[in-house]
Amino acid sequence: NAAVGNFVAVDGATYTFDLTPAGAGLITADIPADVCQGDPGGLNNMAAPQFTITYTLTPQYTLTTTVVGDGTVTADPAGPTYDENTQVQLTPEPGVDQIFVGWSGDASGTANPLTITMDADKNITATFQDDSEPITTYTLTTTVVGDGTVAANPAGPVYVKDAQVELTVTPGADQKFDGWSGDATGMDNPLTITMTADMNITATFSPVVVEPTPIAAPTNVEATDGTYLTKVMVTWDASTSPTATHYQVKIVNGLIEVLTPWQTALSLAHTSATQGVTYTYSVAAAEDDQGTNASAFSAADTGEITADGDKKYYKV
Repeated sequence: NAAVGNFVAVDGATYTFDLTPAGAGLITADIPADVCQGDPGGLNNMAAPQFTITYTLTPQYTLTTTVVGDGTVTADPAGPTYDENTQVQLTPEPGVDQIFVGWSGDASGTANPLTITMDADKNITATFQDDSEPITTYTLTTTVVGDGTVAANPAGPVYVKDAQVELTVTPGADQKFDGWSGDATGMDNPLTITMTADMNITATFSPVVVEPTPIAAPTNVEATDGTYLTKVMVTWDASTSPTATHYQVKIVNGLIEVLTPWQTALSLAHTSATQGVTYTYSVAAAEDDQGTNASAFSAADTGEITADGDKKYYKV
């Protein structure tokens, strides 16, 4: 993780060399015996102990200044590259018969000098104009619908003409950003605008819709086949749908389909069944008696009442 150079033997026991880190992290130096110098007897020509140091790379950022009109900007200390959190003072100097209008880009206002902190790459523009011309400024108004915030960089609300402003939205808890409206559209986040007029921009947020966990259909649906003279008993297993509290049975007879009301019981007595008719039964599960988050209907089973009024049969 480093380049080695300028290896020098100070004496038979002391050596110096330069390490140029390639980046942050650990640097391990291992000096073998055969590079030692100044020990003609060879008695102490042994490898030096390995050692490790940690190099912390200080982030650096670039400052770019641009001039609109006739003037200059002086940075103190001079750049354009600075260590992180370095404070830089920018001084605008208008040309002949010019006035300083203001800052734009990653700065705003008319401070002279302006002090900034280099915590990121920055692009800052100083605008000058003829001292006989009025200074044109525009106002940015941001509005929020729902739960969230809008941050403007640089902060406003008043900006010089053609200033660029970055708007960043942050949704509140369990909210989502739905988009811009007014003098801006779309879903960009952040959104960069150019102040060419007074602007009114709205950011809209709405709750995140959490889809419920699907309920599984009941299993092991069983309908009696001739067990009873006056009814078909239908039962099912609801262990695959633990969040369900209500159940609905679909009864099919040819082209006729009937849905029973939602119920809490895990069985149904079909007392309106007709002798000699085979019915198909399947069951759905839901979270309440309104059928909220209902499952699909289960695999079906067939059942019927006995066709012999004098006998009673039991399914084995």
